[in-house]
Amino acid sequence: MKKIFLFLLIIILPVGVIAETSGKGGDDFRNTAKEYKVKATNAMSSGHSENAAIYTRLSDIKEEAAKLADDGKWSDIDWSEYHKLNGQLINHSKTHKK
Repeated sequence: MKKIFLFLLIIILPVGVIAETSGKGGDDFRNTAKEYKVKATNAMSSGHSENAAIYTRLSDIKEEAAKLADDGKWSDIDWSEYHKLNGQLINHSKTHKK
């Protein structure tokens, strides 16, 4: 009985792993883009329009990256603007915490 259970476990486990990993290559980017949209809305509601604009653009960049990732064009993703904006967001936050 233990052998049958172990055999079934070995057969079923890979199917479960494949099911969990199915999806498009850019799904993580899309999820992050959604999070940035929420942050943009929250920033705008709090009167931080500069942060809202940065979060909106970060969301757009992640959406563009998702499309490229879906097509397997990972090396075509350019993160330079993303990192620059992210740096501005961090710097902007530090100046307002004083």
